[in-house]
Amino acid sequence: TELKPYSEVSPLYDRVFRVYNPYSSEHFYTRDENERDILIRGGWKDEKVAWYSLKEDDPHAEPVYRLYNPNAKDHLYTKDENERKVLVELGWKAEGIAWYGQKGVDGEPIYRCYNPNAKAAGAHHLMRSTNEYNTLARLGWKQEGISFYAPKVNTIVDENGQAVWYDETGNPSYGEAYYDGEWYYFDSETQREVKNAFVKVPYTEKARYYGDNGKAVSGSKKIGSHSYIFDNATRHLIYNGSESVFGDNATSNVVIKIDKAGTMHIYDKALNPICGDVRVNNAVYTADGNGVVVRTQVYNVPHYFQTDPRWGNVPFGDTTFRHLGCVPTVLAMAYEGVTDQPYSPLDIGYALVGAGKLNASLTNGIPIGVEGDGIMWAAQHYGIEARGDYLDQLEITKVLKAGGFISFTLAARTPLNPDTRYDH
Repeated sequence: TELKPYSEVSPLYDRVFRVYNPYSSEHFYTRDENERDILIRGGWKDEKVAWYSLKEDDPHAEPVYRLYNPNAKDHLYTKDENERKVLVELGWKAEGIAWYGQKGVDGEPIYRCYNPNAKAAGAHHLMRSTNEYNTLARLGWKQEGISFYAPKVNTIVDENGQAVWYDETGNPSYGEAYYDGEWYYFDSETQREVKNAFVKVPYTEKARYYGDNGKAVSGSKKIGSHSYIFDNATRHLIYNGSESVFGDNATSNVVIKIDKAGTMHIYDKALNPICGDVRVNNAVYTADGNGVVVRTQVYNVPHYFQTDPRWGNVPFGDTTFRHLGCVPTVLAMAYEGVTDQPYSPLDIGYALVGAGKLNASLTNGIPIGVEGDGIMWAAQHYGIEARGDYLDQLEITKVLKAGGFISFTLAARTPLNPDTRYDH
């Protein structure tokens, strides 16, 4: 795939560039390509597109202002007209509208933080990465919350626990995504990010492997019991020492091979080419008449935690969801994995409370949480095929090989710790 500098240019949006001064530690943001180029020639480091700006005439556009402190030689960006007014009264220079954010809260949040130790430029910093935002906080920066919302364009956004790729038109997109120097793949049918699977590169006979973080891997990589080498630039598979990806007769009825040219083939145990769809682990592979894999569809199970800030502190009776939401959280993960439709742990919790299957009272003498038959009630309520009886090891193996889910429910003699994903 041919990459264009600074990502795709869209007539619907302006790009906001970010550059960095290694001497003053200041980050600077601008829509002006000429201003960006002058700074780069002056020694600033090019950090590409930070986010996108709406056009001035867009009905959802909200101005973000730029101000300059001539004493500290520092810039600050704000959508708050009162903050702008106060700073101007204190001697800051108003430099007009830097770009246009998006009104409301449906855009991509851009965070602002402040370095109380900065004596000159670089005291304030804007970013869309929550990881960068939290890392700076651990280093002593003060978090100032969401500064404004940018339109979702050429970005991967976490929405209800699922990654969504928005292309240069601002619409959800599927297939390959090149984002911040990394390759990702989004399946059009499951509408999920592909993880832990080989995927054929469109319009080629090459393949990439997307790891557990969704990124295409590079360099030497051991996957299962086999070793592979992937090109550092394209992430294409370029060497496969053993050829076999799957082939353990004890666990699979098929053999999938990737030859040294990177082409994927699928065979039965007798090594006859298979045509059509075959499911292996969490992926369905589609092969043509010659057994060449032409499509990969991956079923990913989301990973939710009852302490997630989206629902962990929501009041439930005498307590909060973080203290009694283990079963609804597990059910949401399983239901999504089975149906490929989004489920909210909160909604399942509310349904269980409404049916009298989840106790949220600390005063009635009954332990908080879901009753013994609550899981089966929920399965029937949501139309999910489920069993609530004992399964031996053989039955568990059959369920898992068929793509099903096993949930183990524990009755604790001592209180569980809801603040760790390991003990609870």
